[in-house]
Amino acid sequence: RGSRGRGPKRLANAEEFRSGNPEGLVTSNLVIEETAGVYRSGEIMNMLPSEASLLAASKRRPILKQLWHSRRSERSLLSYERVGWMEDEPSNVLDVMEIRPSGVQGPIILCLDTSASMAGQREVVAKALVLECIRGAKLQQRKCYLFAFSGKEEVQELDLSSTGGTVAGGGYSAAAEAVASPASSASALMEGNDATDRRRGRELAMKELLDFLSCSFEGGTDINEPIKRSLDLLCNDTDKEWSRADILIVTDSEIPPADAELREKLEYQVREHELQVHGLVVGPRKTANLRELCTELHIFDEWNVIKADVY
Repeated sequence: RGSRGRGPKRLANAEEFRSGNPEGLVTSNLVIEETAGVYRSGEIMNMLPSEASLLAASKRRPILKQLWHSRRSERSLLSYERVGWMEDEPSNVLDVMEIRPSGVQGPIILCLDTSASMAGQREVVAKALVLECIRGAKLQQRKCYLFAFSGKEEVQELDLSSTGGTVAGGGYSAAAEAVASPASSASALMEGNDATDRRRGRELAMKELLDFLSCSFEGGTDINEPIKRSLDLLCNDTDKEWSRADILIVTDSEIPPADAELREKLEYQVREHELQVHGLVVGPRKTANLRELCTELHIFDEWNVIKADVY
């Protein structure tokens, strides 16, 4: 919420116009708000005084007028770059960082389905997509919280908002529990000033995340517990750090209906606090049970790039 709107200027990911993409905020010389720098162009209105001096001096030396016309025809006149920001334009988020107007970027809560129906290529694709979401959140300096779920009370969680992850929950796997021990915590290492310690901290944090993603419950599917914990994170946040978070559910859509009370709480957050619940389907179809929970649904349909029969 508020991640792509207009706000105070700060370092954020650049965006470029891209037709068909979600709306964002892009630079445009159609809306002049500020002088961003100097560049070469053929625009007379924005040329620097040094270029105008060529015309002024051409009365004494006519060759300078020809020089000015040649520079203009080649669009190489030194000019002020006067640009502005256009809202609600289709845009693509780039990895390049720039100083730009940017709204406060809300955290991301990821709910990853690791039930038996996800086994195989579906789970591989789902975890790859989750990993890319985490990478994007890191680039955009957004907090991130990951729930891996399956059957009833089979939920494991990983807090990615700090320098090192914190694993909580039970029953996920011995490997995931091992990386949660204090001895392997990346947080302690990240506090050091030495470059080697920081590098080791990043390596341990990545290992912790990959170990977490390498495990699966492979049981039934119960969406209630991850939704309940997500709402608890949203509503019981005393520091208001997670109150602007949005939820992404990555699943094959083969889920039973959520409890009516949970659906009502979710609908209240959507209606009153503009919560966005996105569903990312890594299966053949969208089901009504998932539609009831999500404000936006997306389907991964690029199975042709995977050389395997996923169904």
